[in-house]
Amino acid sequence: MGTGRVVAMNLFGVAGLTLLSMFGCSVAKDQSTGVRVDTQAAKVQSPSLPGAGRPVPALREVAWSFRTIPVDSSVVDPTAFCAAAPTGFTVAQKAGLSLYTYASDRESGQVTEFITHQHVGSVMGCFSAVVNADGVYYEQFYGRISMNSGEQFEGLGRCVIVYGSSPEAGTSQLVCSLKLTVVPAGYSSGILVANTLSRASYARGYNASSLATLRAFRQWPAR
Repeated sequence: MGTGRVVAMNLFGVAGLTLLSMFGCSVAKDQSTGVRVDTQAAKVQSPSLPGAGRPVPALREVAWSFRTIPVDSSVVDPTAFCAAAPTGFTVAQKAGLSLYTYASDRESGQVTEFITHQHVGSVMGCFSAVVNADGVYYEQFYGRISMNSGEQFEGLGRCVIVYGSSPEAGTSQLVCSLKLTVVPAGYSSGILVANTLSRASYARGYNASSLATLRAFRQWPAR
């Protein structure tokens, strides 16, 4: 190989390294395999999370996700609870519900299995008659959520009827929410939100009856 060619190759190598450094690229060698690795490409494939490297604060909230199944009064009896509903709350319907976990795909978040049989708590619900306010149909909701882990929450809210007779006659889709004003010691507040399908059954191919999330916030320590 001629001297001129060697010099040209060396210059090309220097120029190449200069370009790599200009564009933020670097090349390393995997000591276990001897394979050259583009570390910049590796960074692109595995982006760091926002705030990476910063101290992680103590978690100030607790959240549960679960599904609800209507049960009869021998399992969850809301009679006494609904009888003590706040003044002005007229109970038209009572419901006892059991809470269960459900399975979801960790990559997509899609629910993969409703029937998991892992019981996590119960709900006692009291509902008013349906009210029509400017074309919005809803019923008031008073409820108590009791988790098997010991936490208990109570609150007032409403269930708004989003669809009537959908996805088929005899079913309705509702969005229910509770402002949790009675919370365990050490908590300040919380909200329960449920995507509810009424009068559903597995025999008809629907999950009964809600997919819900309860999110509660802990109190800040006194200073």
